[in-house]
Amino acid sequence: MVRRACGLLVLAVLAVAALAAFPRTAEAVCIVNAATSTEVNFRATAITASSITFEWNRPSCASGNVSWRITAATLTGGGNCCSHVFADGGTTSSSSSSTLSWTKTGLNANTTYHWRVRIDQPQAERTLFFPHEARLSVTTRQSSPGAPGGVTVTPGVGRLAVSWTAATNADGYKVQWKSGMQAYAAARQATVGSGTTHTITGLTAGTEYTVRVIATRTNAADGPASTEETGTPQRPPTATLVLNPASIPESGGISTVTARLSRPTTEATTLTVATTAVSPAVAGDFTRTGNTLTIAANATTSAGLVTITAVDNNVATGNKQVRVSATASGGRGVSNPSVATLILRDDEFGLSESAVSGQATEGGGQSTFTVRLNTMPSAAVTVAVTSRDASEGTVSPPTLTFTTGNWNTARTVTVTGVQDSIDDGTVTWQVRLDPSSGDSDYNAVTAVDVDVTTTDDDDAPGVTLALTPASIAESGAGNVATVTARLSHPSSADTTVTVTASPVSPAVEGNYTLSMATILTIAASATESTGVVTIAAVDNKVDADDKTVRVSGTAVNSRAAADSTTMTVTDATLTITDDDEKGLTFDPA
Repeated sequence: MVRRACGLLVLAVLAVAALAAFPRTAEAVCIVNAATSTEVNFRATAITASSITFEWNRPSCASGNVSWRITAATLTGGGNCCSHVFADGGTTSSSSSSTLSWTKTGLNANTTYHWRVRIDQPQAERTLFFPHEARLSVTTRQSSPGAPGGVTVTPGVGRLAVSWTAATNADGYKVQWKSGMQAYAAARQATVGSGTTHTITGLTAGTEYTVRVIATRTNAADGPASTEETGTPQRPPTATLVLNPASIPESGGISTVTARLSRPTTEATTLTVATTAVSPAVAGDFTRTGNTLTIAANATTSAGLVTITAVDNNVATGNKQVRVSATASGGRGVSNPSVATLILRDDEFGLSESAVSGQATEGGGQSTFTVRLNTMPSAAVTVAVTSRDASEGTVSPPTLTFTTGNWNTARTVTVTGVQDSIDDGTVTWQVRLDPSSGDSDYNAVTAVDVDVTTTDDDDAPGVTLALTPASIAESGAGNVATVTARLSHPSSADTTVTVTASPVSPAVEGNYTLSMATILTIAASATESTGVVTIAAVDNKVDADDKTVRVSGTAVNSRAAADSTTMTVTDATLTITDDDEKGLTFDPA
């Protein structure tokens, strides 16, 4: 206790001595221990990579100006000894403001500085140094990262996939987006780690968004924003139910249910199919097999088997309807498809046709289907069988006759493909069934068209180039040849031929010129080209051998492309006859 009392007495004596060492004025000395006073609150309010701004409160006991000194040092020796960083030892100033501040610039990035502030009034500026000192350690921020580059925005269903190249000194990124008149805001911002990709989800399909990326760095200000890029999220693809056929006979007809998407999506789509009888139809008028269809990712057509089979009620009640619906899931937001309607044709007074089997071809291949009546007629029924496209196929027999004795016996119709010389691919056409009878009910039955196909057996046509004339003079009026093109046989699509010319040594390109127009067109079903392409000889004023120019071309035809075949082009050869002679020409003068 004595030792402690002696120590306090020594400090008191030193303090009194320090006060006595300076001139006294009428204004009282305000002594504040800045190290412990919460009133002073020495603090750093703004920190960058090269500057620090300090603020502290003016002591309430001080009247008039308050002088202050700030010194920066690096602590050494376990923090007990200081070495000054700045040669001037600090900064001194005075202010009567209630809040005092000072900014130091020119600092090093990511460096810890240890600061101390001494607060006095002018009368006591050299007194009580330690009781008036507050200390604060502050680390400057790191330098900001650079701007990300190569920003790309790829639209998806209700989303945008963003990628970019890494920025220098970055350890994270902010992805920001906006639309319309919006400003960038924290609500439309994603914080990303050190990776260089991010997918923005929950966006409005069909709305254009502007996207930018900002690099971040720990203990550093954000870097500059990247260039802005735009993208419009896609709407989900549309699903459609397909009934094949959409109308089936009541007596055991079968329709297959499939689904398709308007465009592929990166996620598989599942459709759960449901069927509902539309009054007066009842659930007993049909049966359904299966209920799930799946469209794989990046596909547009479904897999899985769902069928609807009609059940004959042996009662003449007219046609009935079945609603076919589906619940969609997956597919990046694919919505439920529209309801499809299946017609159950009543057995009364009509024709029943089977599915087509076999394949009619231009080489004489045949397909068949069968026809019968739904009910016994009161008089014979004659069904006229005709081809609706005689250029694609013929049918036999020309008529089918059903009587009261054979009305329910299936009769076969044979379809035979017709040969042509046109490369036209597989063509769908119709066979018409038109009943007539003394039975007024069957006589009123509407004609039915049955879809059939004929497979093409023609290869893609070849192209032959021709020159008129094939030999031209080096100069004069006869020094131009015209290029034409001919197909070996017609195509169902236009053919475009691009003409080129190349010299055959010793000829050089300067011996001729090819016209600016180099395209010849051969219309669908035609064999001769239209368009004008010419080659003109150039006189070289040298007596030399005749020259040869090879005229070539490339042909494009959508029909050949659909068949994954390449059209061949046969070159033509142009001869340029030299008309220069050796000798001297004398001027009579």
